[in-house]
Amino acid sequence: MLAVGVTILTTVQLSFVPVWNAEEELSHLKIMQDDFKVLKSNIESGILGGTTLSSPLIMGFKYSPKMLVYNPQEEAYASLEVRNKHMG
Repeated sequence: MLAVGVTILTTVQLSFVPVWNAEEELSHLKIMQDDFKVLKSNIESGILGGTTLSSPLIMGFKYSPKMLVYNPQEEAYASLEVRNKHMG
């Protein structure tokens, strides 16, 4: 009975957890893609209008908790820094 339980948990851990994490990452990447589209639009509007606009980019997230299995990563983060470089 214990062997069957361990086998099932191992199968879920090795087969399903990576798929679930990949789905969460893909969903987050789609959100980031939309955020970058807004950022691009704001940059173009700022250049044409001579104004400064800001756009938040949500680049980090936490994986959803997984019951009875080990999630190899709790969170994933990246950062983007944009600086105004003065020519001179």
